[in-house]
Amino acid sequence: MYKYFQKHPSIIFSMLVSLLIVGKLITLIYFGFEFTGTDELIYWHMAQDLSEFTFREPFFYGQAYNFPIEAYFAVPLLWMGISLQYALPLATSFISVFPFLLFSFVLFRSGRVMASFWILTLAIGMTIEYDMITTVSRGFTNGIFFCSFLIYPILNPSKISSFIILGISISLGFITNPNLLVFALPVAFYLFLNNVTNSKFYLVGLISIIPGALFYYFAHQFYELNPDYISHKMWILKFSWEDFFLAFTKLDVLFAHLTPFIWKGHWLILVFPLISGIYLIFKKEWKKGASLLLGIVFIIFSYGINKIHDDIGTIFFSSTRMFLALPLLVSLSLIWLLQNVNFNRKSVYILLLASVLIVSFKMIKIKETVYLHTYKRGYGAIHMITIPELKERVESVYTLIENYDIDLVVCIPSDNYFTSDMALLSYGAHFMVPQ
Repeated sequence: MYKYFQKHPSIIFSMLVSLLIVGKLITLIYFGFEFTGTDELIYWHMAQDLSEFTFREPFFYGQAYNFPIEAYFAVPLLWMGISLQYALPLATSFISVFPFLLFSFVLFRSGRVMASFWILTLAIGMTIEYDMITTVSRGFTNGIFFCSFLIYPILNPSKISSFIILGISISLGFITNPNLLVFALPVAFYLFLNNVTNSKFYLVGLISIIPGALFYYFAHQFYELNPDYISHKMWILKFSWEDFFLAFTKLDVLFAHLTPFIWKGHWLILVFPLISGIYLIFKKEWKKGASLLLGIVFIIFSYGINKIHDDIGTIFFSSTRMFLALPLLVSLSLIWLLQNVNFNRKSVYILLLASVLIVSFKMIKIKETVYLHTYKRGYGAIHMITIPELKERVESVYTLIENYDIDLVVCIPSDNYFTSDMALLSYGAHFMVPQ
């Protein structure tokens, strides 16, 4: 069997991709297709509008930021007759796994099969909570989607096409969600170190960011001319030493559910790229090592930024969302560490066995984990609810409207109904009882 796998590594690749898809489907079936929330329902509105060729504003409705890539990806699914309940989670899930799939595919095609297999196993080994966070349609995964294309510059750091991909990907990704910088900054630094004296790197790079810069300019001009469209302003980012030192007392909160395989000691995900960077420098691969270490330095520097600390106690609005690109930084470490590693029987069997066990464990624990993170309500504007429950609530309101011939419904929060409950009724009524 080993010789067969060695001659046909595509079989292993297909098996790992299948296991990754099965893992995501488990999350979708028990969570993504069953639950929705306040922000998710706004994405429903955006996707439906776009599917009907109705354009209202460039970014997430009511904000001058968060470009709704997930809504655009959901449009073809809506045209195929798939309902919003399924289209948005499918789109978001695809966006979240696409970097791992593209990385592994490109590496596999280039003959670096072990790095390809390890990255797929890494994606499979992420926590159930990570899978849930990257299933909700809130713009969390938008930035890391653009990280996907950086695999080409990583493998070809001196090509002009790599400079173009780098500029376009980082500029557009930064506009959608700056959380890509955890991964994109080390990659950009690596290309810089490989092209310090290459004038084309600077010229082509600057030209490549023009499309992103133009989009950013005209999008914000829209809101300058239409300030009434903004109901929620972006935080003013500030750095403080108080926040910086506070971060070291709550590293497990900042990096919650980001460590693969172990699923505990969440901050441990930082250790692998740190040690990898030091090891590569020791092995005289100093450009690669320095790039990884820059990623760690950037993460540590971010501890002092106020936005990093806006965790409200739920995975659906946690500091974790700021560092969703960290698994990609681990992938970058694997790409460089395994660049000369050939097909290895024991490693292949271990990766396959680990992947099967992890997916099986997820299947066993998914219901319990979903309940743990959805039963509690009252996290400000953040509220997850089952779609049948929301439909029941909306129908009860419509019954009152019909019975008492009500013309106007005003949603007012109370001790029994939080602001988020009112938002769910307001945003979801159109979809639950569409008349």
